[in-house]
Amino acid sequence: MFEYGHLKCIELSETEFAWYFITIQDENYIETKLEDKDMLKVLNKLGQDGWELAAIDELIGFILKRRI
Repeated sequence: MFEYGHLKCIELSETEFAWYFITIQDENYIETKLEDKDMLKVLNKLGQDGWELAAIDELIGFILKRRI
């Protein structure tokens, strides 16, 4: 069985952006703002938590999964 989440880059202003990781827990969406701005560092950190890249969608962003 897998748990899914998605990683999305949100533009906060013309010069500022942030990475958000969204998961579902108990039928509620949990949005976590990630501190690092470097995409590879963000993906590596999520990988350390067991997440792996499953797909890339133009609208949703990066779709990740991990075993539960």
